[in-house]
Parts: sequence; C-alpha cells; structure tokens
Amino acid sequence: MEQKNTVISDDLDSGLLAVQYDEHAKNLLADKEILAYILKYATEEFRFTQDLPMNPK
Repeated sequence: MEQKNTVISDDLDSGLLAVQYDEHAKNLLADKEILAYILKYATEEFRFTQDLPMNPK
C-alpha cells in the first residue's frame, strides 16, 4: 500500500526535524570554543576581550 502524505504526517515530520535541529544547536553551543566565538563577535560586552589560548595548560 502506498503511503499518502497528509497535513498531519507533514506536521509530524517537520516536528521531528525541529527536535533534531534543536539537539544539534544545543550540541554546538555546548562547545566552549564555539560559544566563545559567538559571544565575542555577536555581543558588545565581549567584543574587545583578549583572545585566550584554545587549550590552556
């Protein structure tokens, strides 16, 4: 039997994609280096902070 796309099935599919997108975004923002880069270049408060070494000892 052929599966028919309906409004409900499309909504469910897009909901699953949104959940996956959210998980990927959370994983990216959990990386401190990526978050530091975003904060430095996207917010005024962090714009003029000094660059820190990526792997401090």
